[in-house]
Amino acid sequence: MEIVVDGHTGLVVSDFNAWWGKVVAVEEPFWQLPRAKNISPGKLYQAACREAEKQAKERALVFQYQSKERLKKELDKVSGYYTQMSREIKNKLKTTEEKDKRERLAKKLAAVEAERQRREKDALERYAIEIALHLDHIVDYSLPRLHVKLEVQHKKQLLNTTVLYNLLAHHLEAPVCPLCGHPSKCLLPDDQKNRFICPRH
Repeated sequence: MEIVVDGHTGLVVSDFNAWWGKVVAVEEPFWQLPRAKNISPGKLYQAACREAEKQAKERALVFQYQSKERLKKELDKVSGYYTQMSREIKNKLKTTEEKDKRERLAKKLAAVEAERQRREKDALERYAIEIALHLDHIVDYSLPRLHVKLEVQHKKQLLNTTVLYNLLAHHLEAPVCPLCGHPSKCLLPDDQKNRFICPRH
């Protein structure tokens, strides 16, 4: 899986491939612009890991849903087979009075139950989903963006922030909520502090 993290904001860029595929990339940028301050590689790596884990869990749920019906059919088949065997042994136990024969049947019944549990466990393990994630490679992309200083006022509250205009994607990126760090196109006044926050809070 491919995870793209913005080196300046630390946010995952979900629409990167939608506009990057329309760009002709070069090894060295042809523009001369000041380089924005970047987040440390460690924090970028942590953000990428969190997103990779999230996406892996989402994919695992899809696979789990797809295999759920097959697992159910196999478990029903195993249960039906061993239930029938157990029923036959129990019927023989009811009609048998010899002590030795009853002991053999009781052992056979216990063995059938143990085998049934083993087969069910094997089926569950076969359909269990295991995920292993590891870093394959890192690519550093340099993109031209304009930093636009934004000042928003509501009554006596004043918010100074910076929004980014992506020149390649041709869109203004949403400002980041100071409380949770998520981008939001809607910011609301915070009654507790002199700031604007997103509607999540």
